[in-house]
Amino acid sequence: MLDAYEITSLEQLRAISDLLRVRILDNLKEKPLTATQLAELLGMAPAKVHYHVRELEKVQLLKLVETREKGGILEKYYQAVARNINVPKGLFSSVQQDEAVEGLGQLLNQARDSYLAAFQHSMQSTQEPGAKLAFVLAHLYMTTDEMRQLLKRIDELYETYEKPRGIEGEQEFMHVLFGYPEHQKELAMPAALIADVQPQQPEQEVSVGVRHINRHELEQALQQNKHLHLSIVGLCVIASDAPLELVQATIEKFSLVGRLQAAPDVHTYLMNIRES
Repeated sequence: MLDAYEITSLEQLRAISDLLRVRILDNLKEKPLTATQLAELLGMAPAKVHYHVRELEKVQLLKLVETREKGGILEKYYQAVARNINVPKGLFSSVQQDEAVEGLGQLLNQARDSYLAAFQHSMQSTQEPGAKLAFVLAHLYMTTDEMRQLLKRIDELYETYEKPRGIEGEQEFMHVLFGYPEHQKELAMPAALIADVQPQQPEQEVSVGVRHINRHELEQALQQNKHLHLSIVGLCVIASDAPLELVQATIEKFSLVGRLQAAPDVHTYLMNIRES
């Protein structure tokens, strides 16, 4: 495994504009795991994790390092391409600014939505509401070099807690840290961020007639962290090239009065979650 790796393409930049994929890469730094083992570690559905693993492998940020046969099943072990994955400044000069803003906006929106969900859950707790939450706003006066030194010190502190130690009460926390020159607040917010200031709500849709759902539409929903609630009267057609993992990761609720045309595994999944 490399110590550091610089992404080289817009496809790789898009691939890491997702907090779950960042978590996947973090958990595959120390030792190789299968998608199923990773899903168990993250407490998530294996199909969803498997889809993201495949997408990261496709852009060469994950590597297949070993295959083992167990009980007639081929287990695939993946590992991150490097311990640290960096975005070189030169990449931003070679892509459209809107693409960079969109990718950053997706990450910030996901972090915000996750924090608000944790906040709401914590406030409903009868035992120490808010005890596991942290939110810090600080105005600091420093040079650029001092800022870099501070970030280096914070990085060193984080290293202590980046690996599970198996101690009592230990659980996974997400920390998000970013800083910017204070005068930037006077600048206009990019339109790509203004359009999505409110937390993402499930996207509910009612369709009558024929509803075609293709892979591109589902991939866009996944990139935008949308959860689709579909209510269809008529014929629903899911494109044959849309993999089961992608459908599971995006279609959260499904109601159908009519007929469904889809690959067998997708058909089974949608019928299992179908609402009457």
